[in-house]
Amino acid sequence: MFNFVICEDDETYRQKIIDIVQIYCKDNNISYDIVKAKNDKKSLINYVKEVSDRKNIYIFDIDLGKDKCGINFANEVRKYDKNGEIIFTTSHTKRVMEVFKYKLKVLDFIDKMNYMEENLIDAIKNAIKNSEEQEQFFYVESDNKKHKFHFDEIISFQTTSKNHKLKIKTFDDEVEFYGTLKEIECKLNSKFIRVHRAFIINEEHLDYKKSDLKNGKLVMKDDSKCLVSRNGIKLINKLRFIN
Repeated sequence: MFNFVICEDDETYRQKIIDIVQIYCKDNNISYDIVKAKNDKKSLINYVKEVSDRKNIYIFDIDLGKDKCGINFANEVRKYDKNGEIIFTTSHTKRVMEVFKYKLKVLDFIDKMNYMEENLIDAIKNAIKNSEEQEQFFYVESDNKKHKFHFDEIISFQTTSKNHKLKIKTFDDEVEFYGTLKEIECKLNSKFIRVHRAFIINEEHLDYKKSDLKNGKLVMKDDSKCLVSRNGIKLINKLRFIN
């Protein structure tokens, strides 16, 4: 699901942006939610802290009325959400150059006075594309070292004997890191299945020939074995039927 956070003090433009987002997402079968953020930095940042792990697309007006600036809002957002896509709208294109000194990694600038709908749709398309490309990787930190795994190379995640510590397995590596399976489920794509309270597997790396689903035995293509529950077997059989 994509989370659109809209900060716009002009009611007419705010509704226009909401309509554009809704129509585009519905026409393209994109799951979405829209948040009309208050033009209050504290409330916005408190919200961002809660949703920083989601796929967020921020649409901010550069000018938010007296003494309020969308650039400052975006600067605060970046402290908590490094990957969210930021789109600015403006009626004053001269202010665009101010943004660059903040190094905010802004996706696009939309001129409200010229082809707003067309340009905003293009920006939303690119934001979704960028988010989906980021989604192809799983990032983890272990022993003060950062690891980046492409989803295709991940075989499984499993709990360990250490409290709140998980193990990620690939064909070439095994890394332990702190977390819970529940926390990482929302960061994975549809290839991954929670087959047991202690295991999430990449269904593409399940060796169906070696596995014995009737007796609850799973074997992966690297010959590692995973536990599977009754619900896990149902999910696997459902996916197998669809594929």
